Amino acid sequence: MNAIAQQFATPRSDSERAKLASALFDRSALRGFAGRLDDSIADLARALELRPEATAWGDLLRVMRGLAAEVDQSRFRGETPTSVPSSPEEEPPARSTPRPTAPRRARPRPR
Repeated sequence: MNAIAQQFATPRSDSERAKLASALFDRSALRGFAGRLDDSIADLARALELRPEATAWGDLLRVMRGLAAEVDQSRFRGETPTSVPSSPEEEPPARSTPRPTAPRRARPRPR
């Protein structure tokens, strides 16, 4: 648990509640970008409990839950990162040889 969340685990005032909600929102964003959607959703839900007036966070929570459902469905269908053609585990497609270009002529300098 990060220092702010640990310090304000049980918020006693509105300012502490706002600080904890903000810290949880930030951690939720970080975890979301790291692909840890379940942890991200849990942090965002807790942040919304602390600041229910943050309607944009509620919209983001709905989007995150939808994204998590899509990921679960794709895993159920057998789609994994290794089956994606651009996966780093696979060799990249061969590139064609570049066309030769004519050397550029130097432009005359204005006087």
